[in-house]
Amino acid sequence: MDNTVKLLKAIPVFSELSTDVLEKVCRNSHRRTYRKNTTIWQKGDENAGLFILLSGMVKAVEYTQDGKEFILNLMVPSDTIGEMSLLDKKPHSADIVAMEETEFLIIPPDIFYSISKEHPELIRVFIHNVSDRLRALSERASVLKYTDVYGRVCRLISSLQSRQGIPDRILSLTHEEIGNLIGATRSNVTRALSEMEKKGLVRCERNRIIILDSFERS
Repeated sequence: MDNTVKLLKAIPVFSELSTDVLEKVCRNSHRRTYRKNTTIWQKGDENAGLFILLSGMVKAVEYTQDGKEFILNLMVPSDTIGEMSLLDKKPHSADIVAMEETEFLIIPPDIFYSISKEHPELIRVFIHNVSDRLRALSERASVLKYTDVYGRVCRLISSLQSRQGIPDRILSLTHEEIGNLIGATRSNVTRALSEMEKKGLVRCERNRIIILDSFERS
C-alpha cells in the first residue's frame, strides 16, 4: 500500500490529500491490467469509477458511421479518466482503448463520492481537468484548420513530450494513429516524419518515434 500512496501523492489532483485519506483510497481501490487493444469501456457504458493510469497509454475514440476511428485524446501515466461521468452522473461519452499493456488503479464511485464530500476541493480540480481537455480539443480544431501536416505532427510530439509519463522520449504511436489524432492520412504523416528524421529531429522505428535532443532545440 505504501508504494501506491506514494504514486497517488505524485499525482497533482491527489497531492494535497493527507496520507490517511490516501490510505483509505488504496484500501478501497484495486489495480487492474488491460492487454493492448482491449476496450476498457464503450461509449454509453455506465461509470465504473475513477481510473488512474499507472502505466501504459490509452486513447479516447469515436467512430464514424463507416467505422473510421477518430482519436479524441491520449492519456498517459498520472492521467485520470472517468471523472466527467462521475461529475455529471451520465454514461461515458467515448470509447477508451488500451494502446499497450496498461495498468490502472480504480477508485469505485461510492469511494470517489465519499472522499469528494469530505474534500470538495477535489471536485473543483476535476472540473478544471475536464475544462482543460475541452480547451485542448478546441485548440486542436484550430490547429487542424490553419496548420499543415508537418506542423501538426510537430505540435503533437511537442505536446505529448511535455506531459508526464512519456518515458525516455519514446512515443509508441503508429503513423495511422498520429493521422487519426491530427486529421491527416497515414501517407502524409509518414512524409512529415521522414522530413523530420532527415533534419535529425526524431528517429522512427517500428510503431514508435524516438525524440532526439535536436527536437527540443528546434
